[in-house]
Amino acid sequence: MELVLRKLLKLTRFALVALIVIAIVVASLLALFGERLLRTQVEQALAKSLNRPVTVGGLSVNLAGRTVELRDVRIPGAPNSTRPSFTAPRVRVALAFRSLLTTRIILRGLEMEEPQISVQVFPDGSDDL
Repeated sequence: MELVLRKLLKLTRFALVALIVIAIVVASLLALFGERLLRTQVEQALAKSLNRPVTVGGLSVNLAGRTVELRDVRIPGAPNSTRPSFTAPRVRVALAFRSLLTTRIILRGLEMEEPQISVQVFPDGSDDL
């Protein structure tokens, strides 16, 4: 009986160590590739809503504070524009708690660091918005 308990304890320890190693590997993979995947989804969603490509250099998420920080955000102007329509080194979006419970995004705050907004008016009277 004692031999069976020792083997069971040894097996339990092995399983626990294996679970910890798997958790570390999964967390590492999410840290390495999760940001890239989420950044791509944010770029695609913004591009779809603005009808022009959007690039985001980096992205970080703070779940406890319900904030998303975008770094090096760039929205180009129309094809014949010489300047981008919008650039900012950092954009921080704070989500309302209700956003977690619905499919809608409800903001409780928006901060932009040094935003550069450009609207070009062309000789024919059209603009790049």
